Amino acid sequence: MVNITLFNEKLRGCYWGLALGDALGRPVEFDSVESIRSKYGDNGVQVPEEDAYWTDDTEMTFAITNALLRLGNVETIAKLNDDYIGRTFAEEFIA
Repeated sequence: MVNITLFNEKLRGCYWGLALGDALGRPVEFDSVESIRSKYGDNGVQVPEEDAYWTDDTEMTFAITNALLRLGNVETIAKLNDDYIGRTFAEEFIA
């Protein structure tokens, strides 16, 4: 049986890690590794230069995760199809 409290804590931790990493990497998202190293050194971006906001990548991950959680069980999730994901994106981003 799944410990729902532990599951929720781990999911929340994953969300925070994703969102913070996405926000930190946003300013260099399309830069080459060489460009990032020349500007920030071998360790890359360590501190944001400006307000840090996550990108649509994080928003889409939230939408997919919420869609999966709404389905409620492994058997239903296994039957997931592209139409369901598409409708979920439309609800999250167009509405």
